Amino acid sequence: SVITNWETKEKYGWGSPLTFPKFSILDPVNTFSVPKDHTVYGIVDMMSHIFEQYFHHTKNTPLQDRFCESTLKTVIEAAPKLIEDLENYELRETILYSGTIALNGQ
Repeated sequence: SVITNWETKEKYGWGSPLTFPKFSILDPVNTFSVPKDHTVYGIVDMMSHIFEQYFHHTKNTPLQDRFCESTLKTVIEAAPKLIEDLENYELRETILYSGTIALNGQ
């Protein structure tokens, strides 16, 4: 999460393994009301987390790297279509699952 001090215009990140969910329930219908700009912000955020997993210092991770590549490719293909059709169930479903993969902490 991010805590913002509006008076000083400072932002502080906060997180803990204790607050990370053990599971998630992904229902695309619950995201239909998310506005276009916030949908874009979420997509960019998930891509940045995939990049964090991809650009690492661990050697010999071809499977993990290709998993990141395929997730990014999926997001890149689905995102522009979703932005044009925010209530498309299949595209929301694809983005939700991609986000889960992007933020799985692996």
